[in-house]
Amino acid sequence: MPEVDVPQIGQLVLCRGRKFVVKEVERGGLAPDLVRRPLAEPEHLVTLASVDDDADSDLTQVVWEIEPGARVMPPCDLPDPVGFDEPGRLDALLDAVR
Repeated sequence: MPEVDVPQIGQLVLCRGRKFVVKEVERGGLAPDLVRRPLAEPEHLVTLASVDDDADSDLTQVVWEIEPGARVMPPCDLPDPVGFDEPGRLDALLDAVR
């Protein structure tokens, strides 16, 4: 079985085709089945909160190591500001927001 990165609280993950933020990570208390998987690590129960607009903060729990296609999203930074917008452009934005 390939090495799986266990997510940390607050990370963004992709699971079941949707984006979630990790709310809680619990390491499994049972010893792995050393007969079937001799090099196995304990599994993790991960509580996820959806970040989709229509999800209304739905919580989902998954066993991370056996969830197909689950992965941690790479962190991304906000772009560096390079200057100010012209006053007319700012006015147009504010008009659109109102």
